[in-house]
Amino acid sequence: MSSPMNLIPRAGFLLALAGLLLAVPTDVRAQDGDEAEEPEAPWIYMTSYKIPWSRVDSLYKLNKLYPIVATAIANGTVLDHHTIVHHTGDEYNVVIVNVFESWESMGEGNGFGAAFRELEPDAARRAEVNAGYNWVFNDTEHHDNIYREMDRP
Repeated sequence: MSSPMNLIPRAGFLLALAGLLLAVPTDVRAQDGDEAEEPEAPWIYMTSYKIPWSRVDSLYKLNKLYPIVATAIANGTVLDHHTIVHHTGDEYNVVIVNVFESWESMGEGNGFGAAFRELEPDAARRAEVNAGYNWVFNDTEHHDNIYREMDRP
């Protein structure tokens, strides 16, 4: 067993090491100020639906009526969007994936409504199209997930 006197050199070494570590800046970039901060990792909002197959074609046609997604992307409110369909089994067969720059942009009405208003100024026509979407998604099971992109290895 070590005597307390044997621990004194170790304690001195640990104190010296702690002093050196405290003297070294924890973030060299913060001192330089020349480098921009890394951009925030994108936020991915994914919704999976169980849509009756008889409605999937209607969803496809509704999505083709107006370039809402392209407009939202061009406006900068959405970074990317995918609608994917699973064709076999009793699964969540339609998955909608939206990629946003930040948590705030994801919560700001997500840009699709503004894009639709820009493309179709007639409120009555927008209501017709939205009624079609409501019919497709009415009484369907769904679940939402929010993900963050990790650094790639």
